Amino acid sequence: MNKSILIISDTHIPYHHKDTIAFLKAIKKKYKPDKIIHIGDEIDSHNISFHDSDPDLYNAGDEHQESLKTIKELEKLFPVMDLMDSNHGSLVYRRQKASGLPRAAMKTYNEYLEVGPGWKWHDDLMIKMSNGQDCYFCHGKYANVLKVAQQYGCPTVQGHYHSSYSIQYWGNPNSLNWGMQVGCLIDSDSLAFEYMKTQKSRPIIGCGIILNGCLRKNYIYISTHQGESMPKQNLSQNNVSNLHDNYSTQLTNLPEEPYMYEPTNNRRIGVTRRYDLDNNKFYVNVQYDNLMLPRVVKIFSDMKSGTQFHDMCIDLSLNITDRLQTRKNPQRALEVMASAAPRRSDGTASTIQGIIVDELIKSYYLEN
Repeated sequence: MNKSILIISDTHIPYHHKDTIAFLKAIKKKYKPDKIIHIGDEIDSHNISFHDSDPDLYNAGDEHQESLKTIKELEKLFPVMDLMDSNHGSLVYRRQKASGLPRAAMKTYNEYLEVGPGWKWHDDLMIKMSNGQDCYFCHGKYANVLKVAQQYGCPTVQGHYHSSYSIQYWGNPNSLNWGMQVGCLIDSDSLAFEYMKTQKSRPIIGCGIILNGCLRKNYIYISTHQGESMPKQNLSQNNVSNLHDNYSTQLTNLPEEPYMYEPTNNRRIGVTRRYDLDNNKFYVNVQYDNLMLPRVVKIFSDMKSGTQFHDMCIDLSLNITDRLQTRKNPQRALEVMASAAPRRSDGTASTIQGIIVDELIKSYYLEN
């Protein structure tokens, strides 16, 4: 169980992205998730918000009826789902409470949204992933998800922050943990989100996937609200392969069909070596599959989290690992990366990724 976990980001139904259902159908087909988690704000409830509501949008009754149409589609797609309690999702409850209604007079979320018992709401949720690690899910506690992960001492996933779509890592002597922001699935042109037009940050549309305790992101596009910089993509099932998926041939730049490495042992053998580039010290940890082929690369530095060099090491770790995990024989991925690596006049690599790739080509086990 929990081998493939799909995290659905803030949908804000009925003001969701028009291709949300088609997109989620394609993701379901591709990753076959056995655990579905909606990170919260499943509905918007714009008209009963404690903030100003736009008079040109649905009234409260019509908004609810319109929401039920998509909710029924979502339930049909995912009849069993865990949902995080959230600021928008709980609006009807908070409005009733503010009006002085006792709990006995209130409908449950299942009754209000007319869904079966397979949908269960939680204040937050801790589950054990297939690799044995605990993972914490919440709607949104801090803008910096890594802070939440550090407080709970385990990998963490949250939503709420529509313009944040990221994976961050932190380690201590005992473990390496991470925090993931999953963006949103909203219609950024809707009047419900007009307040965002004056903000510099823009919504990032997508969802999250965890496979065997390893993160995978599936994002669509960054909304500009200007209608000029980035055309909106049609997220139909036919072209879901064009998404910026970590397993796509677009990212690996290799001609053959993608292959997804499936770890069978949660305790992988690994080696760690120290390297230097232009007076910057960094450490490389390589982990191997049962055939002793390199499948995971983690790069660490002594720099603080949030510094450019530290964050660059994280990005490079994800990029190299993704490429190694999408080929049955990782040697091909290493050769492609080596051929594209910038080099000095003497032929030596001038980048961290180039150094690591060259070392792995010489020896999978970083032997000098």
